[in-house]
Amino acid sequence: MRLLFGLLLFTTICLCQTYTPFTVTEVSRQFDTTGKLTSESRFLFAYRQDGSIVSVDHDPRARNLRQILDASKHQTLLIEPTSRSASQMPYNWPPSSGSCDARFHAIAGAVVSVDNSPRTVSGVPVQRVSAILPGGVLMEVLIAPDLACQMLESTISQNGRILSSLVSENLRIGNPDAALFKVPLDYRLTKLKIP
Repeated sequence: MRLLFGLLLFTTICLCQTYTPFTVTEVSRQFDTTGKLTSESRFLFAYRQDGSIVSVDHDPRARNLRQILDASKHQTLLIEPTSRSASQMPYNWPPSSGSCDARFHAIAGAVVSVDNSPRTVSGVPVQRVSAILPGGVLMEVLIAPDLACQMLESTISQNGRILSSLVSENLRIGNPDAALFKVPLDYRLTKLKIP
């Protein structure tokens, strides 16, 4: 479920648009009220120019559980290495033609500002988006428009205390490993239908 949630957040803007292909590792950290780190997760994201996306959960308990959103075939695949199986489902999510900050404007009660001043992260141009949410929660995000609106850095804080952070590591521009987008030939494939 963690994998699907992460990938759905990632795809709210980028489906069916053409962007620069890339691969990146996202590191998310959660903190308690004293600022102590309570959890950390790592996901590999790979994005092809056709809009297809792969997310790999690097939590040791997930054993490299992988999800593929295949934009050309309008399907999603969940690859489970432990059981050597794959589940295939159709999807019909409409593409978004909005700007990268559109996902923040869609949050009820959010006050959003966008700073387009020239800046880069790992050599990639980014926008800074700040969103003040109900309850005094502040989100500050650096988004790369050229990389399918990928969030390269973000913090969520309340009353000056950081609740969570996200950083991108090992960003590589260019075509990702093609094997990430394929179901291994010896895996059992189950086709599921959405009711």
